Formats: sequence, structure tokens, C-alpha cells
Amino acid sequence: MASLPRLAGSPFCGKKRKQNLIVVTWNIRSLLVNGNSNRPERRTALIVRVLRDYNVDIAALQESRLAGEGSLREEGGYAFYWSGRPEEERRESGVCLTIKNCLAAKLPTLPVAVNDRIQTLRIPLKRRLFVTILNVYAPTMTNPFETKKEFYGVLRSTISSVPTSDKLLLLGDFNACFGREVDVWPGVIGRQGVGNSNTKEENCPTPNPRKLNISKLKQPEYSNTMKTSMDSSLGGMATNPPEDITEHWNALKNAILDCATCTLGKMRRKQQDWFDENDRHIQDLLRAKSLAYQALLRQPKSASKEQIFINAKSTLQR
Repeated sequence: MASLPRLAGSPFCGKKRKQNLIVVTWNIRSLLVNGNSNRPERRTALIVRVLRDYNVDIAALQESRLAGEGSLREEGGYAFYWSGRPEEERRESGVCLTIKNCLAAKLPTLPVAVNDRIQTLRIPLKRRLFVTILNVYAPTMTNPFETKKEFYGVLRSTISSVPTSDKLLLLGDFNACFGREVDVWPGVIGRQGVGNSNTKEENCPTPNPRKLNISKLKQPEYSNTMKTSMDSSLGGMATNPPEDITEHWNALKNAILDCATCTLGKMRRKQQDWFDENDRHIQDLLRAKSLAYQALLRQPKSASKEQIFINAKSTLQR
């Protein structure tokens, strides 16, 4: 679940006070209706009921399994926009963006279907800012290598096409297992992981990296340091180069990039991501919740300790 700054313009969905957009991602396994099922409601109706309970504004759904491209408005105030495989093909993927009707009516553009595994949606925020949401469903490990390679190639090109001034929100199911290697991914995964990591996390693309601060090369101290570092790193490669040309190129590229990164550093962005701007506040809330929980464990029968923990948890989930 993520929280974004409120939509630009007039009060959102009839709310007079400031209200952030609540965005979630959910692998719902299927939106297809099974004729043999005794379920009294449509799957879309069930999903709407859950989204309404949590006051969700936008939900990125995966494995919708619906054919082609289409949309529908479900009773309860939500619209579904999906992208899937053609009717005649086996439908084992599909993505769908579910948006509140009152929000969908204010959007300048509707969701764009890249293919049956990727959707994009561009939303205007306050102060002439935009956020681009990507809804992604990655191939599973059982898919051929060519299918996975094509998917990540399309995903990289889609991310590269996002305007650099936009905030990027990447949602979906990457079918990646990170295991329990907390030390390898500090601040990214928790300690509750299971199993071992697969190869998916190596393929997950990242947004456009921040450029190196090459303006420092105009200063003699940085240019001389860069030259000395390059001579030291590349000198060893010249005397003992790898036999494989691909390995040689990768080693050369990494050596140059490492030298430049250590010497010049990254250029600071003028606008941080929304979660970077709120990182300190989020950490304080997490710390308060943890302290309240530890106090409750020490005195499990204390009503006041329980209420403090409930309040801390409620504040964190807003």
C-alpha cells in the first residue's frame, strides 16, 4: 500500500479536506467467472467490496486473465481497466487497474495498455507535478527464457519513456523470491522471508539512475584524482585481460563506472521521490509502534499499553 499527494484541482471525490490517494497492489489470481461456482457475486463485485472497506483509490491488480483490452464500471463506485491476451490464446497473465469512478472522471488520460503484463497510468498531482503508475505482472520461473527476456526489455523501455520530472510508482507482482538475505538487501526486505532467492531480482529493472556529477571534472583536484584512479584500475586489466570479449567489456565498464562514482559522486535531484521526502517521518512512526509493542509484551494485561499500541499502529497505517 502506498500513499500519494492529493489530486490536483478541486477537492477529490467530494472531500473538502486534504486527502492523500491510497494506492495498493494485489494479485487476485483471476477475474474470470466460473460458471460452475456457487459464488453469489461476481469477482469484480467482491473486489470492490474489499476496496471500499479500505477506502482504496487505485488498485493495481495482476493475473486478471481477462481477454484483450476493455473496461467496466462496477456497482459500488469503481471502474476496471484491463489488458490481457487475445481471446484465442491461453490466458495466464493479464493486468487490471481499478480506479474510483470519481477519480477516473478527473483523469486527463485513461490507463494505457503496453501489453498483457504492463499498464501505465499518469496522474496529475498538486503544484504541476505528475506521477506515473506502472502495473506489472512478471513471467513466472516456468516461462521460457525468451519470454522473460522480452518482458524485462519492454519494462525497461517503458520506464525509460516516463518523463524524468514525473514521480514513478512501480507496482505489481514480479514473482521474485528474495529469501532471507536481510544483510544483502538492508532496508528493502524484512526478516520474515522464506526459502531461497531466485534469479528474478537480478532482472528487476531500476528507474533511470541519477547522473554522475561530471561538473566536478572542471576542478583540477577532481580531474587529477579521476585520472590517477583510472590509471590504477585499468593498468591491471591491460596486463592481464580476460579472454572472453564480453567479460572484458563488462570488467572495463564496471572499472570506469566505479572510478567515476567514487570520485565524482551522484548528482542530487532537485525533487526527491515522495517516499524519500517522508522517510524520516515514517521511521519515527515505525519506531514508536515498535516501542509500544515491546511495552505491551512486557505487560500484556495492561489496558493502557494495549491502547497506546493500537493508536501507534493506527497512526502508521493512515
